[in-house]
Amino acid sequence: SYNRSLKATGIPFFQVLGNHDIDLQARSNESAQSPYLAQYGPPYYSFNRGKTHYVVLCDVYFLGNRQYYGYLSETQLTWLEQDLAGLEKGAEVVVFLHIPSFSDIVRLNPGRDVNKESVVNRAALYEILQPFKAHLISGHVHWNENREEGNIFEHNTAAISGAWWSGICYDGTPKGYGVYQSEAGNISWYYKSI
Repeated sequence: SYNRSLKATGIPFFQVLGNHDIDLQARSNESAQSPYLAQYGPPYYSFNRGKTHYVVLCDVYFLGNRQYYGYLSETQLTWLEQDLAGLEKGAEVVVFLHIPSFSDIVRLNPGRDVNKESVVNRAALYEILQPFKAHLISGHVHWNENREEGNIFEHNTAAISGAWWSGICYDGTPKGYGVYQSEAGNISWYYKSI
């Protein structure tokens, strides 16, 4: 149903593996990704559109027993280093991931597991992205949050479902989606309430 709906739009969609796309009954992280792989292909990849280089990463790491952490494997980090090696320093890079590299949602909502709401080895990602002007675009925590860390601007975009199909997201913004545009390598964005 989802695939038919996307196809009907006539717009290309680039998928990002999220925690609801894995098999929580699987025996390993690799086998947990099977449903996504069968539908959409590799869990991480890159492409160019205009003057911007886009990277899709898989930061949902299945631990077993219906649990996952935000984590980037060494294989994926090595691939990312190689993928970015040909870009000029200072180039704009947009990185999509499901779980934000970091979110204040844990500090502001005690009881939530920081390992499920942020990438535990984000320092390695930041180091790889250091030579570039990077935008990270994530979701997962059902709220809007924008933060800068050095050369990295992270956009955590709230969910169209709100906070689990309520009228608002956890931060109080109405449910909606982010609109991101790139013109001549310059990124702009806004949030559109539904």
